[in-house]
Amino acid sequence: MRLSETCDLPAVRAFFRTARMITKRSPLRITSDRHGSYPRALRLECGPAVTQCTTPYANQLLEQRHPAGKPRLRPMLGFKCTDSAARFCHAHEEVCNFLRFHSAGQRSTPLAWRRRMYHRQFILLREMMQAA
Repeated sequence: MRLSETCDLPAVRAFFRTARMITKRSPLRITSDRHGSYPRALRLECGPAVTQCTTPYANQLLEQRHPAGKPRLRPMLGFKCTDSAARFCHAHEEVCNFLRFHSAGQRSTPLAWRRRMYHRQFILLREMMQAA
């Protein structure tokens, strides 16, 4: 996740450049919101062959991750600076990935087993936080 105080052209170009370097390929289509600096940054960084999809339903999987941080954000009345927002988002992602259940293959696992695994991971996380 990349946070910036402004969503101007240099920030968006830096984001697309970093994403392309990490994946080592140029996408055919990018799903984003309708911000004005995205089309130009896409043309400059990824080329004219890349299309931008702006339908709200195509972004649904990404947008479902936002509500997890909202209960913490409301009492704080928002983040005062991007540094504190970046620290919170980074820590929140780490904890969510640590507690997330990873299944092996396409097999379904019993809910009782998932609960036991989640409980073990939560106890381990609590012990690590107390030690820190």
